[in-house]
Amino acid sequence: DLTFLFKVLSINKVLSIQAHPDKHLAAQLHTDFPNVYKDPNHKPEMAVALTDDFEAMSGFRNVLEIGQHLLDYPEFANLIEVSAREDLLKAAKQKQFFPPRRLFQRVFKSYIETTDDVIQSNLDAMLTRLAAKDPSSLTSTEQLMLRLAAQFP
Repeated sequence: DLTFLFKVLSINKVLSIQAHPDKHLAAQLHTDFPNVYKDPNHKPEMAVALTDDFEAMSGFRNVLEIGQHLLDYPEFANLIEVSAREDLLKAAKQKQFFPPRRLFQRVFKSYIETTDDVIQSNLDAMLTRLAAKDPSSLTSTEQLMLRLAAQFP
């Protein structure tokens, strides 16, 4: 039995998002859906960067940051159904760090149900707007968006 898997990655482009359940959830998912989750164990990962230009993202933004992004990036806000967007902005304004889970479900559902052409037109508009800005005024998030767009046109 191999207790760990050692991987060496040479990363030139951004890697896909990966989500691994914790030990408890992995066991539950395996019990409930053994055809999909074939292993009851969790998959903890550790990254060791060999260069100083390595970047990683972990976790999720809080409701205040998401609300601010809806205000800062109207193209993103256009992808969220109006009542869900307004409720999220209200939760952010009230500094509800942990708004009801249902709110995030509504926001995600409205985003995921947005048609590809609406997503593409808003993405194009946002990238055009960001590309026109003075590069020294771009936030780290904006720099990341432009880098990702260049890697995945």
